[in-house]
Amino acid sequence: MSDESPHAALEGWQRVEQSRPRVLFALVSFHPGGAERQTIELIRHLDRMLFEPLIVVLDGTGPLRGAVPEDVRVMELAPIAQDHWLSRWLGRLPGCGRLSRWLAYSRLLVDEKIDVVYQRVYNLTLDLSWPTWWRRIPRVSVCVGDQQAEIERYAKIHPWVSWRFARWAYRTADVIAANSNELKDQVARQLHLPAEEMVVLVNGIDIEQITELSRQVIPLPEIVSASTVGHAETLKILTVGRIDEAKGYLDLAQALIDVARQHPAKPLIWSIVGTGPLQDRLLEMAKEFPENLKLFCWGSLSNPFPSYRWADLFILPSHSEGSPNVLLEAMALGCPVISTNCPCGPQEILEGGELGRLVEPHAPAQLAQAMEEFLHDPAPARALSIRAQEHVATKYSIQMATRRLEAILRKLTEDQHT
Repeated sequence: MSDESPHAALEGWQRVEQSRPRVLFALVSFHPGGAERQTIELIRHLDRMLFEPLIVVLDGTGPLRGAVPEDVRVMELAPIAQDHWLSRWLGRLPGCGRLSRWLAYSRLLVDEKIDVVYQRVYNLTLDLSWPTWWRRIPRVSVCVGDQQAEIERYAKIHPWVSWRFARWAYRTADVIAANSNELKDQVARQLHLPAEEMVVLVNGIDIEQITELSRQVIPLPEIVSASTVGHAETLKILTVGRIDEAKGYLDLAQALIDVARQHPAKPLIWSIVGTGPLQDRLLEMAKEFPENLKLFCWGSLSNPFPSYRWADLFILPSHSEGSPNVLLEAMALGCPVISTNCPCGPQEILEGGELGRLVEPHAPAQLAQAMEEFLHDPAPARALSIRAQEHVATKYSIQMATRRLEAILRKLTEDQHT
């Protein structure tokens, strides 16, 4: 039995409380997205005896806000920017939004005594590069997609200048990470970064949690009647993610049209979880689909996991990825998958096709052929899905991903105080 007095124990706990490094996790919003889900999952599993997590977010709305643990303080950047005359004034000037955010982040880092910053996605890398560099606060910057595409998408000045700034923004990070080996090598080539100094932080899946969530009943739109969804002869196709051209939805639409025409007696349902700029165009196209092919857009769901159990087949038709969470989620829940072999991630996750069907991107005919094979004999794909489920459990658990991040955070904070 310990002879430590309650008063001494309380003092010891207070010392632990005071000495825990404060980790600031930056988010764009709480709307469902791979980066948002992954960051919140890491926060949920972060060891509170070692670290105190805080969140700063640009847009505090979205269904994922309810998933943030109660002990984590959430701060929106806009009120911080409005609280100082210079950042408030800059925010009103055209083209000066980033300068305003730089000043707001810089104040936040000091006021909250932040020890280390963790951020994902390209825009947050640019936003937090100068404040962390100026305040000399360590930063973990995680690449989750094609950086050249991001530069071209968001460049507001000459692309060469944007490239130079992006390169500087990553080089000022204390740890540059990517969520797949393939993406790490791609980013190193694109931004002329030293690949040997980068690390891989794979996405983690909380298998126990998503399995439990997948058993919940979600209300489907009335247009999807219970009899149609439950029809044994209906092939139910699922895609999850932002609805834009880069995700390959037009390729999949053409492939499904071809399959529907080849099998006019086979009912096909294509359901999409997500929203995006291509949604209206797809719904307009769906008016001309063959009679046996129906498209339903379910929108953004705070709990998308029952949809994986609903589906017979999950398809990722993307032209480019980083390390797609949705592919891991489908595998973890035992749903057979077809994915494009796009850069980056699917080949690595699916072990070169050993755990699911890989086809070339921008190739509707190959997507159609893969679906034809599944229609003819689904048994091989279902056998692969069992192996895929085991693979995710051993290599992509959220517990392993969090312990890896904790080791990095611990080293950064120790180095900072030596």
